[in-house]
Amino acid sequence: MLESGVFGLYILQFLLFVVGFWGYNRLSQLLADSQGRLNDLATSHGIELDPILEKMEATISEIVDDTLQNLEPPKAIDHLFGAVAQMIQMRTMSSLNLMPEQLEQPIESLENV
Repeated sequence: MLESGVFGLYILQFLLFVVGFWGYNRLSQLLADSQGRLNDLATSHGIELDPILEKMEATISEIVDDTLQNLEPPKAIDHLFGAVAQMIQMRTMSSLNLMPEQLEQPIESLENV
């Protein structure tokens, strides 16, 4: 039999999945409803949304294409800066007493309760 804590985590994960699925369906439904209302409102004021939406889609596609075309693999200097940043982070954590071995101590004390 599973320990009560592990079983509780499984139940929590399942509940989060159900809530996420429900939320996604509800959000999709609200989006469809609001899009219908927006079309009705625009039509009642004599505004055509299709050209506006097509222009927005073209602009967004252009931005995404430009971003993807300008991606480059990391260079050696990027890796060097990453290593320096990690050293600075470790020094900061040690000065604030936030080292991983120090963070494990409260967790171990909770397990004995």
